[in-house]
Amino acid sequence: MKHKKIILITLLIIILLVVIIFFAKSSEADSKSNTSEEICEVTNQTIITTLTASGEVESAKEEKIALNTNLSYLTMCAEKEEYVKQGDNLLEYTNGTYITAPYDCVLVEYSVPEAKSRCASENYIYIASVDELYMNISITEEDLKNVSVNQEVEIVANYDEAKVYKGTIIKINDIGEVSNGGTKFTAIAKIENDGNLKLGMSATCTITIEKSENVLSVPVEAVTIENNKKYVNKIKDNNEVEKICIETGKADANYVEVKSGLSLGDKIKYEKVIEQKEETKEKNETKSITSILGGGENPMDRRGGYNR
Repeated sequence: MKHKKIILITLLIIILLVVIIFFAKSSEADSKSNTSEEICEVTNQTIITTLTASGEVESAKEEKIALNTNLSYLTMCAEKEEYVKQGDNLLEYTNGTYITAPYDCVLVEYSVPEAKSRCASENYIYIASVDELYMNISITEEDLKNVSVNQEVEIVANYDEAKVYKGTIIKINDIGEVSNGGTKFTAIAKIENDGNLKLGMSATCTITIEKSENVLSVPVEAVTIENNKKYVNKIKDNNEVEKICIETGKADANYVEVKSGLSLGDKIKYEKVIEQKEETKEKNETKSITSILGGGENPMDRRGGYNR
């Protein structure tokens, strides 16, 4: 009997190891990528160098409205953090008069007395404009020379990455903040709101630092680096491939400028990375030990047991 238990435990350990190895290999296969051999010509491209920074959408105009101390407070007409249109009521006094919103805004906070009590000097309504918005952008010393007031920027909010908002640099702080990576300066970008941006939204701001038009270029993936030198594989007239050392200039996400070593129309060969389609996590998660071993139904596959 004891011998049978040992055999059973041994079999269970083997099964467990098989399952672990299976999932490890499945995960490794999902993350693998293939490469395809590409041939392209050296062409003229427009290379745009940009600076990106992340931050939050904030109000460029905030205001504390004092309550009339000659009147008594009756009720609030808007809730905290509620959007209020210009002209809509914010607060009502007991005499039937109101404090109205001077512009489209959000009611940030307020301090009011008890209902039907006389307003005091410490009572107020604090509002923030949603028409005039801005973002703080962190700029390094190296990039500071390429950023100026009135420079246009593009802002993409995380809630809708397909939509681009236009903005303008309205201020650059004269005093920087020193960190481990060097000194950084803060620029303020004003954003044109279409009514969909909300205070506190996460967003990314892009500034065009430099634009080089019609420069000799090759795909970024075609350039390899060895011993601090940059190379491409050039196809010669006899179709043989020769490693050529090149001098590069500006680069963006797709192309890199070639200052010397190649001519317009030259053909180069390189390997392009192609990501494989990953098997969905849900599909992996529904595999049970019984299905791996070839028998039994996975209860997670039953309708209602696991939402695909």
